[in-house]
Amino acid sequence: MGISALMVEWFDRLAVMGVFTTRRELMELGPQDLMVTQNVIRDVARRQKTLTDPDLTVDSIARRMAIGGQVTAMFYGIFGIERYLSADKFDPRSDWQIDLNIPANISRRFPLVTNFGTSEHVFNVAQSIATTMDIVAPDGVALFVLPAFGQINHGFYNIHPTLFFDICRENSYEILDYIYCDNFVVRCRKREREGADCPPTDFSTFPIQLADLVLDQAQMREDLARKIALNFAANISDPLTEIFAGDFLPQVSDYSFVAIRKHPHSQPRMKFPSQNVYRLVGTTN
Repeated sequence: MGISALMVEWFDRLAVMGVFTTRRELMELGPQDLMVTQNVIRDVARRQKTLTDPDLTVDSIARRMAIGGQVTAMFYGIFGIERYLSADKFDPRSDWQIDLNIPANISRRFPLVTNFGTSEHVFNVAQSIATTMDIVAPDGVALFVLPAFGQINHGFYNIHPTLFFDICRENSYEILDYIYCDNFVVRCRKREREGADCPPTDFSTFPIQLADLVLDQAQMREDLARKIALNFAANISDPLTEIFAGDFLPQVSDYSFVAIRKHPHSQPRMKFPSQNVYRLVGTTN
């Protein structure tokens, strides 16, 4: 599991939205490794005005890794995170060893919880997502980056956008941000090759937008399926996909980037939803 270029750009967007302003402790379900170039890290750090170490590069992070340094914690510090914790069944770096197939025995709650490329590898995917939300503190935020379409055999599941909307509707959670990131791997490689001093990624230019996903009628749902499928096919034949195949061998895949706020009046434990009709109405009350 790794933090990639488009995820770093998304964190920058979330920081501008104020997601990290008062939330200084982060719990990660599945410790992440940095899989991004130094230019991307430097650009975002400059925008956040938190780059106090002029020698912060991928090489310096690698050196700290070699001596057991807290690399991921150092990276999250760019966004003001002061304490980093993690949980995983197998990773020895974790503060808690937990099996996400069953309810987690963690009594604490956290202002920020991340689930980045984790739930699709858990057979009991519903419980893994419930655990993510259960350990979020009141007024805390859960951040998800999970596969939506493609990438066959990467994990057990693809997780469709409606799941996040219906969970929020059922539990009085609020979707703070939703990005449908098509051709995820290629977009990450392209961003890395753009070099330094790049402006923030303009997620509003992505072909699938939130308005496409907030649907009520059957015909509109069919239009969404057609739009995503045609866009997926276009990405397969995109010259950029072939260019980046040489160094990364990417499979074309689409991912959801989702930030969900747990209201203070939300129930402590997540209720499993029934599937709604792809609409945002009711997610915030």
